[in-house]
Amino acid sequence: MLFKDVHLKGIREGKITLAFRQWQKASVKKGSLLNTSVGLLKIDSIETVHEDHITDDEALQAGFTNKKQLLKSFHHNHAGKFSK
Repeated sequence: MLFKDVHLKGIREGKITLAFRQWQKASVKKGSLLNTSVGLLKIDSIETVHEDHITDDEALQAGFTNKKQLLKSFHHNHAGKFSK
């Protein structure tokens, strides 16, 4: 599952407009449609970003309180690249 229920609810309400994933290889492509419990979601774009370039504003758009909370959700102990 790509999205937790709490994030799907935020997406449905229009409060979440961005998602971050830490992948070795992206499992979706631009234009992909995902069937979720809140309906179909379309992947508009995918970009590789380093965690140093993620902003607190982007973390808010992804449904987190701040960047620190977003990064903590990945349960990692090293710097890495993310897709947004």
